[in-house]
Amino acid sequence: FRKLADAPYLFYFFTKPELPIYELAISEKDLLKLQESLPENPYNGRLTEEFKQTKVPAVFTAAGYRAPVHVRYRGFNPEHWRAKKKSYQIEFPVDKPFQGMTALDLVIVENRDYLAEDVNAYRAKKLHMPFPKVSFVNIVLNTEEMGVYLATEGWSPSFTGVAGAEAIFGKSGCLFKTPDTATGPGEWQEQFSTWFEGCANARKPLSELLDIVQRPGLFTFAQVSRLLDIDNLARALVLSWLASTDHMNAPNIRLYYNADIQKFQVVSSANITVYAPEHLPDKSLIGPFPSLWAFPELRSRVFALAAEYTA
Repeated sequence: FRKLADAPYLFYFFTKPELPIYELAISEKDLLKLQESLPENPYNGRLTEEFKQTKVPAVFTAAGYRAPVHVRYRGFNPEHWRAKKKSYQIEFPVDKPFQGMTALDLVIVENRDYLAEDVNAYRAKKLHMPFPKVSFVNIVLNTEEMGVYLATEGWSPSFTGVAGAEAIFGKSGCLFKTPDTATGPGEWQEQFSTWFEGCANARKPLSELLDIVQRPGLFTFAQVSRLLDIDNLARALVLSWLASTDHMNAPNIRLYYNADIQKFQVVSSANITVYAPEHLPDKSLIGPFPSLWAFPELRSRVFALAAEYTA
C-alpha cells in the first residue's frame, strides 16, 4: 500500500532522466572505511572536523570527464550520513579540475527542502548578492542509482563558483575560510587564522575588523564601514531574513577581502534552508556580525533593502 503514493509519478519511471549523471566508483573496503569513520551516535552525533579527516580514493566520471578523486562524507548533522543516501564531498586533482572546480559538494536534496537552493539563488540574484552556483544531478554509486542530489562547488583556494562574483567583487582579492565547528563571534580570530595564498595584504585589516566585532562599543560606524562593505552585509542579512534561516553565521559564510575597494565582503554559503518560521526570533538571524546590529545605520539600510525587495 505504501507504493500507492507513487502512482502519480508512474509515468516518470519510463522517461529518460534529463539531469546530468555523475558516477562514483568506490571499493567496498573503502566504503566500509568511510562508514567506520562516522560518529557512533546516528541521531545526536555531529560530523565535526576530526571526522572529516577520513577520505578514500574513488573514480569520478561525468560527461567528458574521468579522473581519480578523493571522497569523504559531508554534513554536520546526522541526516546527511545516517541513511543509505549520504552527502559527499569530492576533491579533484589540482591539475585536472572538474569544470574549473577542485572541490564539489553533493548534498541530499531532502536536507535542502528540495528547491530551497534555487529559490534562494533567485533571491540572491535579485539582491545583487553573490551566491554559489547550484545545480541538480543524478548520482550513481558503484552502478547503483542513488537519486537526485544538489551539487555545489565546495570551498577551496581555487573557488570559482560564486555567480557574478567578478562583477560584484572585482577581480582581485582573497577568500577566507572557517571550520564548521566555530560558531560564536568570539571565535573569529581562531577561524580566520588560516588564509589562502596571496592574502598577506589582508592580515592587518582582518585583525582590525575582528577587534571591532569583538568590542563594537569602542568604535564608530565610520570605522566599521572603512573595513566592511555595509551595503553588502545588509543584503546578506536581507537574504537571511527572506530565507528565515539561522545559517548566515560564521561557519556558513566566507569573508572576501576585495583589494579593489580595500574592504571585506560577505559571500553566502549555499547552505541556506527554505522558509523556517521557527527561526524567526533567533538572534543568529542578525548574521555573522551580531554585535554590529547595534549601529542604527546598518539597521536602516537593512530595513530599506527589505522594503524595496518586498514592495
